[in-house]
Formats: sequence, structure tokens, C-alpha cells
Amino acid sequence: MICCDFCDEWYHSNCVDLSPRELDGIEAFRCPRCSRRQNLYYLDKKLVRRESLGRRPALARVENCVAQMQAQLVACPPGAQELMAYIHAVKGVENDVSTFVRDFALRPFSPAAYATLDYVRTQEVAVVQLMERVTSLEVGLETAQLQLGAVHWCLRACQLVLGRNNHAPRYAHLAALLQDVRSQEPGFVFPREEYRMMQLTIAERVNKAAQWMRAAKTLEVEEWNVEKARRLQREAEELGAYLELPAAELQLVQNIAAGHVHQTVGAVDVEEEEEEEEEVIPDSPSAVAWNKQ
Repeated sequence: MICCDFCDEWYHSNCVDLSPRELDGIEAFRCPRCSRRQNLYYLDKKLVRRESLGRRPALARVENCVAQMQAQLVACPPGAQELMAYIHAVKGVENDVSTFVRDFALRPFSPAAYATLDYVRTQEVAVVQLMERVTSLEVGLETAQLQLGAVHWCLRACQLVLGRNNHAPRYAHLAALLQDVRSQEPGFVFPREEYRMMQLTIAERVNKAAQWMRAAKTLEVEEWNVEKARRLQREAEELGAYLELPAAELQLVQNIAAGHVHQTVGAVDVEEEEEEEEEVIPDSPSAVAWNKQ
């Protein structure tokens, strides 16, 4: 089974279509429900491929068919005018996407703007509306879909990193952002250089955190290595300035750094029972008065 890093729900690997090999190599998992909640349905490569091969031919292919038909036939068959009108409407959607992406790229990069939730929501609503128009077409617009996906990624990354949160973003959430970029390659192009630099910064910090987690997991068989645990504890304080490490690894490092050796459940239960027996219950006011008498 695998746990979603966003909603903390557990799923069978077969239910989310993950093989054992994929389970071993996954860094962060987002369940289908959270993907829909975050409007990330366009990241489903299997769905996109099925639609593209099944009922959504590329726009260029449809245009070539219409051009050949017009060149070889004296009169267009019934329905050709409707098809040409539909192609014109598709081009209108494509132009709307290009205009939105161009305006987004020309807009100055402002961390203060991304700190306000209303700005991010307004931009995200516009992206989702355009994405719904693109994915509802009977013709595939792969370039437009990739462009909108890049803008949507930039909005989510800025909200996660630059937003006014009470705590640092979780490691799994940042790792999921990097997975989203890799899932759309090749073809993923950042609207501005600042967003690409942000992605590189996130990747650098996630890699450092991944190295820390691998070192922390080795402490499960190196409980005697207190010096290593204390070094990892200092590194965790530095990493905690910009991301939240998994609680299990943090607790393991803290326990070993403090000299707490792993104990069995039975031993812990015995110690708790002894503490309960030794606990002194203070006398009630009535008992104190009775003793005085």
C-alpha cells in the first residue's frame, strides 16, 4: 500500500495502477482525488494518450486533410463547411491560450503578488477555464496544453514557496512539483527565467533533503552512532528553514541524538506500568481535613 502525501489516505498499489518497481522509486505520491482537487487531470499521460490516439487527432493533421480535400475535389462534400468552421473555432481557442501565456510571461515576477492568495486564485481560475476548453475539444492541442500546464505549475510553485504559510512546505509537496515537471518533458517551457531558477532551487533543496533522509534511515541499524545522529540533527535545523522533513525520520534522529535507545513495545509497557504505580495521587481537601482531625 501507499499513502498520499497530500491527504494522508492509504491506497492499494493496484487501485492506483502502480507496479512494485514504481513503488520503490517513487518520492512523493499524489492520489487521483488530490489530482482532481488540484486540477491536475492534464498530467494523466495515459488519459491524454488515449484521447489523442482515440478521438482527438492533432489539429495539423485535420488541417492537412481539409487542404487535400479542397485541392482534389471540385465541390466539398456535405459537412465540410461545418468542419472548417470547427477548425476556425479551435484556432480561436489556440489563440486565446497563446495570448494568455504571452501576457503571463510579460508580467513582472513579483513575490509580493504571489503572497496574496486572491491573486493566485484568480490566475489559477483563468488557467483552469482555458484548460477545460482545450481538453474538451475534439482536436488535440498539445502545445497549448503544455503551455497552460507550465503556467499552472508556476502558480502552484509560487503559492507553495512564496505564499504566506505558517510553516515551511513539506518535502513531499516539493518533490511532487518536480515530478510534475518531469512528467511533462519534453515540451515543458517556463514562461520566464525566474520560474526556471525557482525550479532549480527547489530541485537543489529537495536533493539535499533526499540525501539527509537516506542518511537518517541508516540510523535504524546504527543506533549506536550518536555523533552521526547529532550531525543529522544540525543539518535538519538548516533544512527546516525552507522545507519540512518527514516526521518519522526527524523523530528517529532526535531520539538517537538524545541517547534514547530503541526499546521493544513490551519494555515500554512495563515502564509505563511502573510509572503509574509510583505516581502519587495528591490528597483531596476532604482527606486533608480528615487527617487533621
